[in-house]
Amino acid sequence: MTNVRILFTVTILALACIVVIAAGAAQSEKAAPPAGSAGTPDKVAAGRPYALELLLLIDTDKDNRVSKKEWMTFMEKEFDRLDTNHDGYIDLTDMQRTRLRVVHPNVGK
Repeated sequence: MTNVRILFTVTILALACIVVIAAGAAQSEKAAPPAGSAGTPDKVAAGRPYALELLLLIDTDKDNRVSKKEWMTFMEKEFDRLDTNHDGYIDLTDMQRTRLRVVHPNVGK
């Protein structure tokens, strides 16, 4: 995976978690769709703990929302954490040195 693709993937995962929070909030205000349809509560519920954890991590002023400044600060720190040799790039060696693990919950099987 290229450096740009890795950073893009981390960004997309973070955005997906935030979207899950918003979907979960909207879902709780509406009637649940029939089982097996797109957007079932099971998929939303499965992602909620991860999304909430990420939101709490990024939301430094604790106002229950993420500003652009909070988002960019988080991404800069995450990049610096992943760039283990501090050369300004994230490569395969950097990724192998980190404790980053992508968790894919078994959803929708």
